[in-house]
Amino acid sequence: MIRIRGVEPLGGFRVRLSLTNGSSREIDLGPYLTGPVFEAIRRDPAAFQAVHVDEDLGTVVWPNGADIDPDVLIHGRTPASVVIARRGPGRVPTAAPLPRTLGGASKVP
Repeated sequence: MIRIRGVEPLGGFRVRLSLTNGSSREIDLGPYLTGPVFEAIRRDPAAFQAVHVDEDLGTVVWPNGADIDPDVLIHGRTPASVVIARRGPGRVPTAAPLPRTLGGASKVP
C-alpha cells in the first residue's frame, strides 16, 4: 500500500508529495479543499503552508485536524465530499456497486 511520506508546499494550493514507493508527484490541492474544515486553510496562505504528513495515516494533515484521504491524492480519485455535493442534498452514495445481471441472474462482483 503506497502512502505519503513527505509534502512540500509549492505555491498557491500546489504541493509536491513524496510517496513511500520512492516516487513523487505535484498536485493542486485546491479542488480537494471543500467543506467547513478547509475554510481557514483556503482563506489563509499561512494556514495552508502548515500542511505536514501524519506518519500513522500516511497522508497530508493540517493543525486544525483537516486531512485528505491518501488514496484520493495518490490515485487521483474524487473525494466523497465532492461526489455528494454533485449528487445534491439528500442523495447518499451507495456503499457498494449495484449488482450486475447476466441472463436474468444477479451476479455480485
